Amino acid sequence: MEKASPAQQVNAVAHAGLQSEQPEPGAKTTSARAQHAPEQRAKLSRRTWLKISIAAVLLCTLIAYLTRNLVLGTPVPSYLVVRTALQQTVVASGRIATPQRVSVASVLAGRVAAIPVLEGQTVVRGQLLIALDEQDLQSTFAQAQSGAAQASAALRKQRELALPSAVQALASAQSQQNLAFQQLGRISDLRKRSFV
Repeated sequence: MEKASPAQQVNAVAHAGLQSEQPEPGAKTTSARAQHAPEQRAKLSRRTWLKISIAAVLLCTLIAYLTRNLVLGTPVPSYLVVRTALQQTVVASGRIATPQRVSVASVLAGRVAAIPVLEGQTVVRGQLLIALDEQDLQSTFAQAQSGAAQASAALRKQRELALPSAVQALASAQSQQNLAFQQLGRISDLRKRSFV
């Protein structure tokens, strides 16, 4: 036997296939489609299963992607920690309320001349908080001094002028008292003697 070349072998197989497709005498003729139907069904079935499998894998992948946060938790961004100096600036306006309210009052009434402390500044006991205008105090002091001088002058006047007259009035009152006692004694004597 001679060896056939590969091209000859392909032709022989193709020729044999064509001969097998031709119907034999006396055999029932069926269409080529009917002969290949079970193979096509198997191929269609395999294709269908392949499509269904791919669709299922894609659906499972989609469900896994959408529910990853439920299973794994919400992703949190992470940052590299570096040691540096902290600088933070806040610009705001407002009012600070203290837990304890302190009332500051003056014994004397007057106008405020100066406030030597700032709001919010820490102070100590005895520190000057408010300076009052001294003109009002000085005028009040001057009035008090003039009143004291007037009272002194009135006392001196009483001593210088009223004292001698008071001494004279006292002497006069005492002499009148003595005269009254003398008259009382005489009237009592006259009574005892029944002259009155």
